Amino acid sequence: MELLDRIEQQMSATRLPLFAITVAAVPCPDTPVILTLH
Repeated sequence: MELLDRIEQQMSATRLPLFAITVAAVPCPDTPVILTLH
């Protein structure tokens, strides 16, 4: 899954643990989501 790959890449690049994941989306069709890794 592409989402899990992105999370693993972020953890590898920063060498820090991942504490939280926030996902925001507008309730409309074909709208991209915003993924924030903390």
